Amino acid sequence: MILIASYACLTKKPKNEQLDKAFTQKTYRVDSLFTSKIKLNEISVCSTTITDLKQKGHAPVLMPHEQIDSFIKDINWQEGDYYYDNTKKLLFCTYNQTELISTIFIKDNFKGVLRDLPIEDFSKLRVDTITNHFKDLKWTTTGASDYWIYGNDSINFYIKIDTSIPRFPLNEKFYEDKHPTLAKIQFLCNKVYGNEYAKFDTVMQKPLYAPFNDTHLNYYLLRRKPGIGTTLTEIFSAGKKTNMEEIRIGKWVTYNPDHTIKSVEYYNNGKVTPAKK
Repeated sequence: MILIASYACLTKKPKNEQLDKAFTQKTYRVDSLFTSKIKLNEISVCSTTITDLKQKGHAPVLMPHEQIDSFIKDINWQEGDYYYDNTKKLLFCTYNQTELISTIFIKDNFKGVLRDLPIEDFSKLRVDTITNHFKDLKWTTTGASDYWIYGNDSINFYIKIDTSIPRFPLNEKFYEDKHPTLAKIQFLCNKVYGNEYAKFDTVMQKPLYAPFNDTHLNYYLLRRKPGIGTTLTEIFSAGKKTNMEEIRIGKWVTYNPDHTIKSVEYYNNGKVTPAKK
């Protein structure tokens, strides 16, 4: 998780009732400088949602996975839903079945601004324009790939390998006037919204859809769930599996996909309590 935070301050006795009484909820801020490196037009990966896209005039349409090109699925690190915007020539993939945009695929005759590079027509974008502008990217490929990749861990341009010349070493001069087939912008949203573990089974997380400048953290205790069902699970899995439950503690905030607050609740040992004055 990209954050600046301190862990919860808890007593030495890890009993639920004592944990909540001694619990102090901390805050953090996301270091959002990374968004400048992966921004496309007004879209910020791991912040912009499908709802945001619609409000900005996009027309994302949910696509069945079987209709997505196998190459795109192979290079996509995320396992979310796919949306295609035919008006903008952009394919989106969401984070972990949420509305958060985690991946953007640029294709066809897309027109817009990638980081600070104006693109009039992606299908006519030359490789030398890319390499001259993006100095922080590197060339990579594998012996089995059909593409040279100019990129890093957040942005990649895929250039089809020409088999009429030797694959290695890379002949950059030969590829200067070629055009990328596809570009991918991606960030692991789990680094922002994933769980961060503290003392005594305490877990903290940034609420989904919360604005980056919102500093609230939700907290819960991750504990073994009591009961015969858990015992049987552990017996039949030879101790490899167990049933866990999340026990919410402190102030718990949820957000709508448009980043407005949906609800605010207060929990003591997993039970809702009256709002604090």
